[in-house]
This record gives sequence, structure tokens and C-alpha cells, in this order.
Amino acid sequence: MNHKDSSYFVLLLLILFSFPPIFGFSQDSLFLKSPNNYSVLDTSKAKLLDSHAKRLYLSREYEKADSILNIIGMIYYKSFGEGSLEMAEFWHHKGMVSHKMSKYDFAIEFYKKGLKIRLKLLSNFHHLVAKSYNSIGVSYYSKGDLNSSIEYYRKALEIRIKVQGEKHKEVASLYNNIGVSYKDNGNLDTSLDYLLKALNLRLVLFGEENGEVASSYNNLANTYEKMGDYENAKKFTLKSLNIRLALFGEENEDVAASYFNLGDFYEKIGEYDDARKIKQKSLDIYLALFGEENEDVASAYNNLGNTYETIGDYKEALNNFQKALDIRLRLFGINHKEVANSFNDLGSFYQTMGEYDIALKYKTNALKILLNIEGKNQFNLSALYNNIAITLKSLGEFKKAIEYYLLSLKIKFELLGENHVDVAIGYNNIGIAYGSINEHEKALEYKKRHWRYF
Repeated sequence: MNHKDSSYFVLLLLILFSFPPIFGFSQDSLFLKSPNNYSVLDTSKAKLLDSHAKRLYLSREYEKADSILNIIGMIYYKSFGEGSLEMAEFWHHKGMVSHKMSKYDFAIEFYKKGLKIRLKLLSNFHHLVAKSYNSIGVSYYSKGDLNSSIEYYRKALEIRIKVQGEKHKEVASLYNNIGVSYKDNGNLDTSLDYLLKALNLRLVLFGEENGEVASSYNNLANTYEKMGDYENAKKFTLKSLNIRLALFGEENEDVAASYFNLGDFYEKIGEYDDARKIKQKSLDIYLALFGEENEDVASAYNNLGNTYETIGDYKEALNNFQKALDIRLRLFGINHKEVANSFNDLGSFYQTMGEYDIALKYKTNALKILLNIEGKNQFNLSALYNNIAITLKSLGEFKKAIEYYLLSLKIKFELLGENHVDVAIGYNNIGIAYGSINEHEKALEYKKRHWRYF
């Protein structure tokens, strides 16, 4: 344990021993219990703790922040009551921390607890209610439930426009969030409409040289790229990068992110050497800023590994994938979404190398982690089920592959709806797999469902 950790635990123990042990917490939810003879706690301690929790949150020490928040919840519950605005704020902060720990179902549950209190005590058209709706939308987005994310973003948008008017930065943020959700949902024309609304409003509010304007250009580039309009994708990616360079200089994490996006663009259009060089530049900036032990550095290694795999430099690809995994394991332990992503990418790497047993092992490990931390109905799981099915097909285990394709399809159908291209692709994959085991009627059934989309 280093000095920083030691100081944290000393503070936590001092605080805990200053309060009687009256509250019980379960793993699934927070339950607060109080005996009748318990005296009112000193709320000034809650303010001190809240400041400490914010520092931990900003330094990405989310589990420690969560521990402090639980103590704040005890104080607020006894001092202000279960249905107080203070408890609403507590639940909202619990949601924020749970979201950062990739526990999206918990985050949504906590946000909704806070929302329920705010709706009861405040006007339906209150900025804190809008804040709750937006946060719920963000967690649904991260969970992969894009329809629900759009629903909650729209609720927040309605309130923001009514309370703060059309020309407000929060309105621009919500246009942006809705646009990004529509982009991922495959509704690209609607995505473009909302993203352009966000950009134009931000230009009016902030002018060209602004970080949020740079983010708008970046999101527009992503949508244009998905539409196959590579000329506009490149134009807006470079606009975003140049604004960030002018604002922040070369050694900045947003600049590093822009370089990565530019590298990703070059990779998609087949200019792999430029992609590799620019992604290496992104990695070098992250390393200069944060050192080796950082989650953005791990992501940069992982992304560079994907590029090396694409160009056929398998030794460098494996080296970068392994570095990413090692950093993530040290930072997060094994039970984390980013570790699952590393296992999945290593599984895909060994799939490319034709080492299917090793590929299946890594992908299965990724699945175990995601099932443990995210539950059974997550979009990330859908992609992973699909990846496992591909490996099982390569091993000749077609019936098991169909089982995993069906699991993948079920999630896509529930989260995206029947008319989404990814659902159509899922039908096609199942049809091909049934054809491989000579079940031609089943194969034709799923092929017909696929053809209906087109």
C-alpha cells in the first residue's frame, strides 16, 4: 500500500469510527436503516467528505469515492430524511460513480431514485430534473440501449428549452447527445440534423475557437465517415484537431484523441502507414502526459495493436495488445469492462492467426467478465456473443455457434428494433450457420428475414 492509499484508509477509518454502525449495505442496492435513538449527524462532516469524494472522482479513484459517498448517504438520510433533495443529490452522485465503474444498471437505478425525489419536490420543468434525465440517457447509451437513451435525452431537451431557452449550452449538449445516439442507431440523416444543430448553436454561443465546437466537428466527422462521405469526415476531423492544437498545444489529451481519430480515419480508407504513424503520435502524447499507468495509454496501445494487426505485423500487434492488457489489469483488476475488451481483442487476434482454441479461451474470459459486471442484456454482450460464434464456426462447432448467434440477435432485437441493419446481419449469420449443418429450411427462414431488410 502506497502513502496515498494509506492516508485514504486512515481518513476513512476515522470517519467510520466517529459514527455508530447503524447502516447496512447490500451488494445489489444501498439500504439505509436507522434506530429511533440515533442522534442527528453533523452535516458539516458531509461537506468535508463531499469535497474529498469529488477529488477522488476526478482522479478516477471511483471505488474510494463510492466508499465516501456511502458515508455521506448515511449522514443525509438521518439529517434530512429519505425524500430530501440532499438524498436526491446523493443518489445522483452514486449514479455518476457507478457509471464510471461501468455498472450501468446500478447507475440507472441510482439516477432514477434521485429523479423520483426531484420530481416530487421540484417542478417537472426544473434544471435538476433535466440533469437527471440526461444522466439516465448517458447510462442507457453506454449500456447500448440507444432507444432509451434518446427517450431520456428528449425529455431533458424539452425541459432545457422551456426553462433556459433555445440558445443555451445545455441545449447544444443535448442536441449533440441525441445526434450521437442516432448515429450509433444507424439513423444517419437524423444524426446529422441534430449534430449540425449542436454545432451551429455552439458556434453562436462560443465562436470557432472552442473545445465544445471541436467536439461537434469530431462527432460530425464520425457520422460522415459512417455515411461513407470520407471527404467531409476528413475535413471535420482536421477542423477538430486544428482547434484543439490552437487552444491547448500539442501535449493535451484532447489533441491526442483527435490524432487518434485522424489515424482511425486513415485506417478506414486503407492508408495504413499514415494511420500507424498518427496513432503512434497519439500514444506518445498520452505517455508524455500520464506515464505508462493510465487508462488512455492502455486504450492507445490497444488501438495501435488493431492497426498493426490490420497491416499484418502480428508481432507488434500482440506486443501492443499485451501492454494494454497488463496496464488494465494493474489499474482495474480483472473484473472490469476494459479488461474484457482486451481479452476480446486478443481473442480476435488469435482468431486471425488461426489459433481458434486460444481465441475461444480469451473470448470466453471476456464474456465471463461482462456477464458479471453488466448483466445479460447489454449491447457489448451482443458483439461478444457474435465473436464467440465466429470462433465456434471456425472450430466446426456449428450448433453451438448458432446458440451464440441467437443470443447476440436477441439483444440486438431488443435494443435496436427489428428494422436495424445489425439485426438483418444477425439473421444472415444464423442462416449461413444452419446451411453449414444442412438444415436448409431453417437456413432459408433466416435468409428470408435478412432479405426483408433490403
